[in-house]
Amino acid sequence: MILQKLESIKIQSRDWFIARAHGVHAQALLAFVAFSESSFFPIPTVTFLIPILLVGAKRWLYYALFTTFFSVLGGIFGYFVGVFFFDTVGVSIVSFYGLTEEMMEVQSRFNNNAFLVIFVGAFTPLPYKVFVLSAGFLKIQFLSFILASVLGRGLQFFAVSFALHIFGERIARLLFKYFTIVAFVLAFIIVVWIITLVLNVW
Repeated sequence: MILQKLESIKIQSRDWFIARAHGVHAQALLAFVAFSESSFFPIPTVTFLIPILLVGAKRWLYYALFTTFFSVLGGIFGYFVGVFFFDTVGVSIVSFYGLTEEMMEVQSRFNNNAFLVIFVGAFTPLPYKVFVLSAGFLKIQFLSFILASVLGRGLQFFAVSFALHIFGERIARLLFKYFTIVAFVLAFIIVVWIITLVLNVW
């Protein structure tokens, strides 16, 4: 039920933002969404990034950097919420979105490879906020958290921005509809590539 509501909100938000992508406050809205999605906002940042890129595709590099900066900044905010206020604010956010089971799963996987888990959470459409709050609550090494977040968020937004720059509206429709599948496939390829590199080094 919650997922259906979120999907409905996502579609309504996309249409609302497309109508405002030309406006003077478009970048401010994008900054807000990128920041807040990392800790509490339910709508994926790419839902707001894509309409802006359809208007300003030539500035794709700027928007990729801009979005990554505010998303990671929001991740830092969420991390410290997890460190200092998890029992109050953090639990409320997780409960509100019905992500308690996902939270427990993420926390159990941090024991194996926290960096890789955060990277996957930052790159894919999985709820990044769960990884952020968990990282803070478990006091994952801050530098490792930042690096994984920058790589994951950066790769996601740069990939989307570059695709819109090259293919324009044709790819936008596919990304709106199949972004989850595309992101998971790319994440799988990247993780396999990283593991292969590590094995070759050793």
